[in-house]
Amino acid sequence: MPDYSFAYVKIDSLLPNPLKPRSHIDRDSLMLLVESIRQYGLFTPLLVGKTNAGLQIIAGERRWRAAKIAGLDEVPTMQVDATPLELVLLFLEENLQREQVNLIELASAMRMLLKRDGFTLKVLGSRLKMTEDKIDDVLQVLELPSQVQEDYLAGAISDERLLELTKVEDPIVLMQKSKSS
Repeated sequence: MPDYSFAYVKIDSLLPNPLKPRSHIDRDSLMLLVESIRQYGLFTPLLVGKTNAGLQIIAGERRWRAAKIAGLDEVPTMQVDATPLELVLLFLEENLQREQVNLIELASAMRMLLKRDGFTLKVLGSRLKMTEDKIDDVLQVLELPSQVQEDYLAGAISDERLLELTKVEDPIVLMQKSKSS
């Protein structure tokens, strides 16, 4: 288990993790968080990794962005020494515990990790507590047509339905049939 230390740090000294899989932060929910931080403060520390580039955010980028907008100068952090690869793994592990990474973000991160030397389905499965078959299933979402992925990101398709669509020959035809029924 890594060593963690608690510290308040200047908000501008933190960097977003360039390897994070999450790419979208909902503006409306961000502004609700800004108002909450203005009213009550920031309760949960950000998880940050000490890297050569500086302190990079592993978990809590949305809180960090909201705290900046709310005008905070410092934020509470839990700091851990981590390699860039460990930053991605910690991000995935932390977000999977909260189930807040969507399947496309999860698959993208998994693909990136599997391209690393020595990273196999077995190693990844062990770290993420997932079977190799489940990892394979999740990776298949990246092979779906962009229209299907866009519908999923827009909330028109559930996680379960997205995984089902990876098993059919032409997911777009199947989607159109179910819309017209």
